[in-house]
Amino acid sequence: MSALTRYPKVPIWRRAAALAVDCLPAGGFSILAANHLGFWLMVFVPVWLGLRVAVGLNRQGQSLGRWAFNLRVAKLHQGKMPLLPDLLKREAVVGLECALAVFGMMQLGPMAAWAVILLLPLLGDCALALADPVNKQTFHDRIAGTVVIPSRRGYDLDLRLKKWFAIIRQSVKK
Repeated sequence: MSALTRYPKVPIWRRAAALAVDCLPAGGFSILAANHLGFWLMVFVPVWLGLRVAVGLNRQGQSLGRWAFNLRVAKLHQGKMPLLPDLLKREAVVGLECALAVFGMMQLGPMAAWAVILLLPLLGDCALALADPVNKQTFHDRIAGTVVIPSRRGYDLDLRLKKWFAIIRQSVKK
């Protein structure tokens, strides 16, 4: 019996929202790079690894996005913080996919519909979590032997947003 069977599974939308929060600083900083994919990757990937690996190691597996949504990365059958090589493997794969996706979204326009193709690696990677009913592991989680689990530490951004929307909805009805 695995040690993580007692943890509830994290909804895919929370993982996607945390990933989007993590993409914002790396993507925003990378905008300073030239509009060439090679230069973009040379800026995005080190910033991504710094934010997701260095911060994650110091914050018990929580990056900024995972902290905002009360998530953390753990070893699959141990529930402990992954080691540096495992975290580097995981974040290098997902970082490259996110860099391609963000770069592709920046290139969207009437003459650059091909840029949607750059979203496919990230979508394919994350689609594996939908096909895995037991551990909800993505491709990058399988490579590193990790899983995303709920954490008691965090900001509860998803719960706060629901509360704020309810307050706004009530004030609009009045």
